[in-house]
Amino acid sequence: MGSIGSMTKPTEGFLAALIQYPVPIVESRDDIDQQIAQIVKMLHSTKAGYPGVELIVFPEYSTQGLNTKKWTTDVFFMLRSGA
Repeated sequence: MGSIGSMTKPTEGFLAALIQYPVPIVESRDDIDQQIAQIVKMLHSTKAGYPGVELIVFPEYSTQGLNTKKWTTDVFFMLRSGA
């Protein structure tokens, strides 16, 4: 399928939005919560602007950044009840 030429949902298939999002600098759990809030805000604005969108794709590291040494510290782990 080629370009549909607009943001109108095609009759066969689905409309996807691919988001360009900068990789955040994450130093704390608060930074992750802030990224989640920004992503939710972007989801709402994308759906409002393009109501036919059925799939919204964000980059892999848009929530937690790329600093893998930070991911293994206790502050980045979430607690689950019953676990």
